[in-house]
Amino acid sequence: MGRPCHGAAPGRGCPSSTSAACSRAWSAGANLLKFFLRSDEDIARDVRENVVARHFPGAWRSVEVDVEEGVVTLSGLLGDRSLVPVADRPVRSVEGVVDVRFELTPNRV
Repeated sequence: MGRPCHGAAPGRGCPSSTSAACSRAWSAGANLLKFFLRSDEDIARDVRENVVARHFPGAWRSVEVDVEEGVVTLSGLLGDRSLVPVADRPVRSVEGVVDVRFELTPNRV
């Protein structure tokens, strides 16, 4: 079975007569999607500068931002864990973010 095709029934591949055209359409679609996707590095920089620095001003150096395939993970030490729900929405609003995970632990001094 070939690649899925918009003109084929669900679960069926492209008809053999259109497989080359379908393949070109898939390639064009994949290239178009890559044009709109942001790199993980760009997303991480945006989250650090526009979310962490604003919402965790006293702990911005102790909060790490990791991004893998659009999934943002904030980890590290945080003095006030009640800020986590406040930061959730701004992180999710960053262009390119697919999901957010918080792995922050209270900083007990």
